Amino acid sequence: MDERSASSQALAALGAVAGTSALVEDVFQNAPMPVFIKDGKGTYLYVNKAYCTAVGIAVDGIVGRTAFDLYPRDLAEGYAQIDALAIQSAGPITTDEPSEVQGRQEIWRVVRFSIFDEDREVRCTCGIAVNITASFQGVEENRAERRRAVERASFNRLIVTLTPQEACVLELLTQGLSDGEIAKALYLETNTVRHHVSHVLKKLRKRSRTQAVIETLKHRKQSA
Repeated sequence: MDERSASSQALAALGAVAGTSALVEDVFQNAPMPVFIKDGKGTYLYVNKAYCTAVGIAVDGIVGRTAFDLYPRDLAEGYAQIDALAIQSAGPITTDEPSEVQGRQEIWRVVRFSIFDEDREVRCTCGIAVNITASFQGVEENRAERRRAVERASFNRLIVTLTPQEACVLELLTQGLSDGEIAKALYLETNTVRHHVSHVLKKLRKRSRTQAVIETLKHRKQSA
């Protein structure tokens, strides 16, 4: 049985329950976004071609099954909870949901709405999904970049509080020199170098010279 025939049978089985027609079937089948219809128990009654493509499963491997038959249990439990919420809701609900699609982690924005009869009993729950993985990743990357920018600005404000001598000491610390080697390079007493190092750590709000060096090198790399 081909995919369209199986879908047609699924729609025919819905009959008056979902109020489908040949025109509606054509709309669903040609829609570029995944569409699904479930009964009140979460059993798939219908999925369109885009849904099958997205999950990599033929329609006859989906219709008649539940999310627990198709997805890892943690995801299936989440979907079941959202389905239940859609049934209880007076109107459509929109959620951003993680999904494991053919081994890929993706994020889908799903709009769910229930169809009720005249007695307000649920006939079925419909869902339309849009893949927002790329835009979601873009938002996360922007957030990460903004966070790094704030960190760079914060560290800049600390760096500029160093005196020229302290800045030289920090530079030599990043080169791996010991207190004695720094003292020799700057023509200072070792105790004076230690005094400068103490001030550098205090101004940079670090507990150790290792932390100060790591943060300084990280800051330079981010600023490059």
